[in-house]
Parts: sequence; structure tokens; C-alpha cells
Amino acid sequence: MNADFIFDFAFIRFSNFMNKIENLHTAIRRYCIENSSRWWGKYYELTSAGTDRAGFGYTDEALYLFPRYMLLNAILVEVESYRPEDFPTLEEAKHFFCLVATDTQSESTQPQDNKIERKAINQERNKLCKFIEQLTVQDLLSVEPLFYRHVLSEKESDSVWEKLSARW
Repeated sequence: MNADFIFDFAFIRFSNFMNKIENLHTAIRRYCIENSSRWWGKYYELTSAGTDRAGFGYTDEALYLFPRYMLLNAILVEVESYRPEDFPTLEEAKHFFCLVATDTQSESTQPQDNKIERKAINQERNKLCKFIEQLTVQDLLSVEPLFYRHVLSEKESDSVWEKLSARW
């Protein structure tokens, strides 16, 4: 057996392994983008009809809708701050992204006093985690590509600003 064949075989095995994790990452991103857009569209319809407000507050329907797209947007940012190569195995990546789905917070997703908002946020977290857990290797092999976007971590951002400051 020649060395080139062994290298090619190892590379193919590694690239197939990485494609599964990349495709998981892409599938989660697509889920967040598409579902956020869907919920935002429903909320937009509500606001366009003028039925999102009840006096100085929001209607129950508005409270059911807007936390969902806000949460999915926050999760998307968090997911995009990680690269597929950050994960050694598909199972670890799935477990990690389920934790992201259940733990991500932003100003707009802080623990809510309103039961409707809290229920909507918990439902979205659970639906995304279930989606991640149910993805099979076969599902991942058929994931369509999505544009690449990486959100810089605070450390990465500081490094970029430091380099820019040194040049200027």
C-alpha cells in the first residue's frame, strides 16, 4: 500500500467527519434563520393590523410571538461564534449546541415575569434542542450549504482591534 493512498483515505475520512459537523452547524443556523423569519413575519402581521398592543402593554398574542424570534436570533449569534472544527465529535457538537439552545441569553431573552413570554421562550428552546437531537447522519449528509458567517468572540474582536490600532 503506498503512502499517497493512505493519506488520501485518511483525508477522505476526516473530511467526511468534518462535513457532518459543518452540516450540523449549517442545519442549526438555517433552523434559526428560517424560524426566526417565520415568527417575525407573524409578529409583523400583528403589528400591521394594530393588534399587538393592549393599552401601554402587549397583547397575549404579541407576547407569544416576539420572544420567539428574539430568542432564535440570540441563539444564531451564539452558534455563529463557534466553528465546526471546534468540536472533536458529532455527538459532542450536538450536545454542546443543545446547551446553547437551552442556555443562551440576551437582553431580550432574560428571564421573563410574564408566563406567556416564558412559555414561548421555553417552547422554542425545546423545539430547537429536539431538532438537533433528532438529526441523523443521513439528514446531515443532505444539508444544503448556507453562506458562511462567523461572529467574533470578545477575544477575537479585541485581537482585531489591537492589530488595527497598531497599524493606525
